[in-house]
Amino acid sequence: MIEEAANSDSALGRRDSERLQRQRSMPHLIRSSRDSSIRSQDITPETYYNALGRSPRRTSSDGLGIAGSVAAMQSGTSVYYTRVQTRIGQQRVLAQRALCSLWLATAESFVVLERFDEAGNALSEALLAWPESPEALTMRGQLELTHKEYLSALNEFHAAVSLESSNIRASVGLARVEYLLGRWDVALGLLKNVTRAHGWSDPEAWYWLGRLEREVALEQASADSVAAREEVAQLPTMKRALEYTTYALDLESSQPVRPFSILRP
Repeated sequence: MIEEAANSDSALGRRDSERLQRQRSMPHLIRSSRDSSIRSQDITPETYYNALGRSPRRTSSDGLGIAGSVAAMQSGTSVYYTRVQTRIGQQRVLAQRALCSLWLATAESFVVLERFDEAGNALSEALLAWPESPEALTMRGQLELTHKEYLSALNEFHAAVSLESSNIRASVGLARVEYLLGRWDVALGLLKNVTRAHGWSDPEAWYWLGRLEREVALEQASADSVAAREEVAQLPTMKRALEYTTYALDLESSQPVRPFSILRP
């Protein structure tokens, strides 16, 4: 009797050990299972695969086959499934961006011809093709700036910068709007950040930085008399304004055939 009891205890110990090993090898079963009735002692390979939404065989146990298993994986049942972009999805994205580029070229042509209404319609079509296009948002901001719709332009430039922080045209446009709204300190901060980073070779950014420094210098001293004008010329801000403007002219006259932005990694 004692020997039989010892053998029974030993068998139970082995079963417990095997159950613990199965739990360690399949830790996601309890967490991912939607059936609370599944317990550690019921874990089998078939149960494990069913809980993950797929079967080890080509036909799932519920009769749905491979398609059913994939559908279960897409529904979030599987802890191993990660949604990836298919080739058709990539081609669709490329087609949308190409269509957006065509509408942008059309809008630029209308702007040159000063047909601003048609340019606005073309930009709307460009954003319809690709709603997250920084170039389209920047151009629409520039169009709003031409119409002196400063708040609308501010929103467009903000959206473009949030989508692409390295967009120089959007950053310069945002600084211009802040300057026109009287927030010179914000505009100066934006332009300094641009010229110290990805806009170091952009003539427009340096020009507007010099212009704002000049405005600040004129604010610091009155220009009512000749003596005051001489004092203004000696201010550090005015000297910086002259330096920045001269540098902008040098950049404009020495622009390469291909932009420096291609050197970015």
